[in-house]
This record gives sequence, structure tokens and C-alpha cells, in this order.
Amino acid sequence: MRTAAEIIEGFCDGYASGIYFLPAYSGRGMHGRTCPGLHVDTDTPPFELALALADFAGGIEDLTPYELGVILGTSSMDSMGLGYIVYFPNAA
Repeated sequence: MRTAAEIIEGFCDGYASGIYFLPAYSGRGMHGRTCPGLHVDTDTPPFELALALADFAGGIEDLTPYELGVILGTSSMDSMGLGYIVYFPNAA
């Protein structure tokens, strides 16, 4: 089974432009710890992004959305003005 970082990286590589893989993002309150994330500089809504990620994971690993949620853990989001970052501090 792929790691959360591998799933996210594969998703970003195959997605339309404007979504980039962040292998070692340190978000608010992480105190220097890092985790995988996605930088989105398009107007793609977070829910649409989540659906596309679940569809991608289901296609490559036959994962259900629930199983993907277990691998990714909780998500957090930072606004970057013209875009946002979704990151997964508890990713497996």
C-alpha cells in the first residue's frame, strides 16, 4: 500500500495545472514538524479537490474514501491569499 505522501504526489502529478505536491510542509502549530500537503493556486474548491483525490486513490489502490481518510488522517488548511494549502499533519 502506498503512503499518504505517495498518493498525494501521484495525484498532483496527474491533476490539471495549479496543484502542487508539498512533501514537507510545516503548518500552523506544528512547531517544525513536517507533513505532506497540496498547494492549490487555482479556484478549485476544497471539496472538489477532496472528491478528485478520493477518485484518484480509488483508481490506483482500490481505496474507499474511508480508507483514504485513515491513511491521510485529519487535514488542515492555510490560506495563502491567492491560493491555499491543504496539509495532513497526522498522515500515515
